[in-house]
Amino acid sequence: MSSTAAASRAASGDPVLALDGLTVSLDSAGRRIPVDNVSLEMRPGETLCVVGESGCGKSMTALACMGLLPEVARVRSGHIRFQGRDLSGADARTWRRLRGDAMAMIFQEPMTSLNPVFRVGRQVAEPLRVHRGLGKREALRRAGDLLEQVGIPDPGERLRAYPDELSGGQRQRVMIAMALACDPNLLIADEPTTALDVTIQAHILELLADLQRDRGMGLMFITHDFGVAEEIADHIAVMYAGQIVEYGPAAQVLNSPRHPYTAGLMEAIPGQEEPHGALPALAGRVPELGHWPPYCRFAERCPLARARCRAGPVTLEGGGGHLSRCLFSDEVSPEIWH
Repeated sequence: MSSTAAASRAASGDPVLALDGLTVSLDSAGRRIPVDNVSLEMRPGETLCVVGESGCGKSMTALACMGLLPEVARVRSGHIRFQGRDLSGADARTWRRLRGDAMAMIFQEPMTSLNPVFRVGRQVAEPLRVHRGLGKREALRRAGDLLEQVGIPDPGERLRAYPDELSGGQRQRVMIAMALACDPNLLIADEPTTALDVTIQAHILELLADLQRDRGMGLMFITHDFGVAEEIADHIAVMYAGQIVEYGPAAQVLNSPRHPYTAGLMEAIPGQEEPHGALPALAGRVPELGHWPPYCRFAERCPLARARCRAGPVTLEGGGGHLSRCLFSDEVSPEIWH
């Protein structure tokens, strides 16, 4: 994609993705709600990091955005708007036209996402043949170009390789190449660096940042690591027990967290000053799905919790685009975890 086209895409200003009250249910009675009334938006050229522990609803939110919810799940209420189009009730044919073309996803573990019995070239070329109608030879030529763009050495040789002949970092780069093949407007990356060592992780993050800048696409990056969010995020949404508990510009969330959960996750990042010191731990664990409490879902783990926190649901509120689901957000600081 040319720099002029990328700049034009980024300057359009309209959200590439907007969720409005998205609620996902795993049963008809609505007792198991992994994603509960989630609202957020991202614009072309922006990176939104969705942060939280395992079991908080991050991946389920991403799967809903891609129309890839498991059979037992359904969108119970709310809207998924992609470039202004409501996809909440879209049929399978509509989703197939969009996935791999205008929107794409990088999954957490490439070894389970790549087909082990097909060569890399065939898999990278597939979206080009399906969505762009390219012939086999032209699609493979373009696949080689993509492998080169994502930094894989000797791309011609790698096209003929099977996934298990590549390193973990190379497989993840192949997944990125596949996702970018049709120049998507939206890219969702679900913890794509979790299984990689820190050096390869840094290379992948730099690669994604460069490709996003060149292409002007919106990037939703799902992670449990605030250190990663600090490096790449324009906006941050912190999820806990199926809800967004803090949301806002990255600088505001990182410098002045307004929810105890956010502050706790940030305090758990190893620091440069005392790399071998003990890190504070968040006592307890995320409530079990289907047993969300009818009040602040973080109350049982929160050092600021009081009777008011257990009186009923807490809404997401705030000013200047920085929202928090906490009754005592003005008292939040790193010191509450020490």
